[in-house]
Amino acid sequence: PASFHNPMVRKIRKKVRKKVLPIFREMIKDIKDSKRKSATKLEMLIDRMVYRHKSQAPSAESWHRDVTPKKYLVKGDEIFGGWVNLDLDKTQAFSCIFGSHLGVDLRSLKEGFAALPRDQMKKLNKIKSKATIPPGHIIIFPQYIFHEVVSKKASYDMRRLFTGWRTTIDTGPLFEDIE
Repeated sequence: PASFHNPMVRKIRKKVRKKVLPIFREMIKDIKDSKRKSATKLEMLIDRMVYRHKSQAPSAESWHRDVTPKKYLVKGDEIFGGWVNLDLDKTQAFSCIFGSHLGVDLRSLKEGFAALPRDQMKKLNKIKSKATIPPGHIIIFPQYIFHEVVSKKASYDMRRLFTGWRTTIDTGPLFEDIE
């Protein structure tokens, strides 16, 4: 509930939306189909917060894609995840395979937590990259980029506000019953 009702979080979300809107406008401007381009909108998706105490570690998640179920998507929808680093002086990191979302149709993927077979995971470990997110910055990525969650104990109290975005021609929200 703190992620939805907290006045400070709402203020941060509004500020973040204002900052990322030009980025999404540029992305929408690159849509080739002019009819689709003029109909595309940006939806901000409400997500959770995390406060990880010093010495806590997240649960490890092997290489996977996060995939929204098809029943919620309209053809051409793009779903993005990410977070705002709310730490005052610590950089956070995102482990992923840059470019692994390119040429992939979101609607063709296995829904939910789409993990890879173990033999393929070893290959990804050799080509993985780390994106760094400085304090007060945001990272935005296609939810279906291959990524992992590394179970590493925090050396400080870590704070993060997760974000989500959808570009769509749909006229309704991604999740109807948000009330």
